[in-house]
Amino acid sequence: RNVTGVQTCALPISSADNTIRIWASPSGELKHTIEAETKGVTSVSYSADGKYIASGGMNGYVSLWNALDGSKVTDFTEFKSQVNTVAFSPDVQYLAAAGDDNKIIIWDLASRQVKKEISAHEKGVTAIAFSDKGGIFVSTGNAGSIKTWDMKNLKIGKKKFVSDSEAEPKIVCSPLQITEDNNNGDRKSVV
Repeated sequence: RNVTGVQTCALPISSADNTIRIWASPSGELKHTIEAETKGVTSVSYSADGKYIASGGMNGYVSLWNALDGSKVTDFTEFKSQVNTVAFSPDVQYLAAAGDDNKIIIWDLASRQVKKEISAHEKGVTAIAFSDKGGIFVSTGNAGSIKTWDMKNLKIGKKKFVSDSEAEPKIVCSPLQITEDNNNGDRKSVV
């Protein structure tokens, strides 16, 4: 991410040491070390605007951090078990997190309030990711299921994927990205 002219990235060094380290790239200079109060950092996500870092922990906390100085913005404490994954919407309007208690929680970042809590998978949620346009997100579960969700009404997709446009999209999913392609040849990726 380009934050005030400095390329940066966030990286959890170890879930055992409870830290998040922010490195400048390509110099490799350590910019900040965040001492997370959670029992083991399990997931980290950078917001698309470079202002925030979210982290999830083994104790069920989701923490929001200022990416520029490493200070804590707030904690979200709605989870009762380990948080496995955190993700920002591309417009940084929402933060989503999911974990071992089978649910996905989506917060409105402006109000810091829960927008939606979804019972998502039977054996815990392992990963979530927003599409590049933010119209959908995908979740995966420990039982091997993959679900797509429509952000407009936060309901699970049915027979076909949902899209920000009228064309049926192709969706490419990996641990790092979801790309919506509306068959017009323009493809964007979020990493």
